[in-house]
Amino acid sequence: MTEKMLVVHGLQVSYGPVEAVKGIDLEIRNGEIVTLIGANGAGKTSTLQAIVGLERIKAGKIEFLGQEVTHQPAHRLAAEGITLVPEGRHVFPRLSVDDNLNLGAYTRKLKKAELNAQKEKAFTLFPRLQERRRQPAGTLSGGEQQMLAVARALMLAPKVLLLDEPSMGLAPIVVQSIFETLREINAQEKLTLLLVEQNAQMAFSLAQRGYVMEAGKIVLSGSTGELAENPGVKKAYLGI
Repeated sequence: MTEKMLVVHGLQVSYGPVEAVKGIDLEIRNGEIVTLIGANGAGKTSTLQAIVGLERIKAGKIEFLGQEVTHQPAHRLAAEGITLVPEGRHVFPRLSVDDNLNLGAYTRKLKKAELNAQKEKAFTLFPRLQERRRQPAGTLSGGEQQMLAVARALMLAPKVLLLDEPSMGLAPIVVQSIFETLREINAQEKLTLLLVEQNAQMAFSLAQRGYVMEAGKIVLSGSTGELAENPGVKKAYLGI
């Protein structure tokens, strides 16, 4: 049986009186790509931020590789292998591509040769970043900044990579390229991925399993093939 990488039990997240995440359960097995889809305001981002320690958890439990990590701070979770690529990319605009990547690996305290080897892996995945490695990140296109955000997260050598709306605001051809790279990373590195995405069609093309979130609750789950055939999902998320 495939090892469970990340398990969420009864997760609740609130903002004052507003309950954004209402006791959800989900799990991701080692090497899987799992997607979480839903409309704006469904609670998807709050779920990711709670998992990585950026939102206070009201109730519930999170387990990572069999160990409870529910209330660990974000920096410790990142060091243990849970890394988030946030919505909106959030690169350091005045720093070069190179320096953004260096900061991604800062907590690992790598030797120079190890750091350079890690960056070369990132440049192999995203050749365009190598061409622009001396440019300030703020001068990159939206697609290039998204590539940089993913590459910077990979510098931490994560065990599970969480991605929040990586296709947002990008041209379809750029989205296709980034998703192909994510598929390559998963296949070659066996990196586990949890993908939050409003573009359900793209998400289903990449992931093996999925969850549908509405108003803070998981309302459907299953293989992406099964979800794609669900009449409600077709109407609400696939435009069919």
